[in-house]
Amino acid sequence: MTTIDGIGTVIELAFVVIFIVFAPKNEKKKMGALLILVVGIFVAVALLSVLVLHGRIRRLFCGFASLISIAVMFFSPLSVIRVVMKTKSVEFMPFLLTFSMFLCGTAWLIFGLLEKDPFVYVPNGIGCGVGVLQLILYAIYSEKTIFMTIKRSFSQGILQINAMFQ
Repeated sequence: MTTIDGIGTVIELAFVVIFIVFAPKNEKKKMGALLILVVGIFVAVALLSVLVLHGRIRRLFCGFASLISIAVMFFSPLSVIRVVMKTKSVEFMPFLLTFSMFLCGTAWLIFGLLEKDPFVYVPNGIGCGVGVLQLILYAIYSEKTIFMTIKRSFSQGILQINAMFQ
């Protein structure tokens, strides 16, 4: 677990740094502030759990801290779900990312159930449910999005094709 989490942390940190380097100036400030906030919370939780808490209390504290962070991660696509339902288009919801989130949530849900660990199965059950919701929306709106994209591509060029599902 430590190796996987360490590699994931390095990859995510690299992604954030690359984003901050190439982002517009106002986005750099906002993302930089968020990065400082997140790192500050992480350091505070880590120091509190190592230096102050011990035994069962430490386990509960770390379990709830990870439950909250995982739930926040899985709830973040809800804004995209709102956009998909409003625009009736999956243009802003990449399929592979959606499918990967569903598979990850499902795998950890199964692991948590087998280990009987509510700190693993509760947030990942939520993530699995959000993943199913996104896949259902993708199935409903993907065909329409394909035709809208084709129409937009041709309308900017020489030809124009009317979307079949207007």
